[in-house]
Amino acid sequence: MQDSKIREWINNGSLAELAVELEALKINLIIEYGSLRFDIREPGAKGLLSQEELEIYLKDPTAFLAEQNQVSVKHYLAWRESYLRQYPQCWATTKSGLPCRSMPSNTKYNVLVEPADFDPNMPVYCSVHEDSTASIRRDR
Repeated sequence: MQDSKIREWINNGSLAELAVELEALKINLIIEYGSLRFDIREPGAKGLLSQEELEIYLKDPTAFLAEQNQVSVKHYLAWRESYLRQYPQCWATTKSGLPCRSMPSNTKYNVLVEPADFDPNMPVYCSVHEDSTASIRRDR
């Protein structure tokens, strides 16, 4: 969706069309005290956005959300991956050489709600690999 299309819909009063387009992008259109606000339904999104902020968001959603959370894009993506999985992935590799996909054995590895509190460099191991000295740390 282009910024100019948003302005066109707003200027022409086509809010229903705008709402449908935004819904496809996981964005809710909210009319608040006579002004339009936008609610981003993505992990890490904070608060309602103005039209100007929405236009910035639409240019690069990942960079916008990373900046909103005061983390790098790489850090945000690592947090988002863990958040969507609901737990960090074990860092060990299996005997077949593939990354272990098991859940951590300890609750201290639960994904934190805030990306800034997430440490993507903290080693995480499942119950099979936590005591193994043969576990190989994956390149993060």
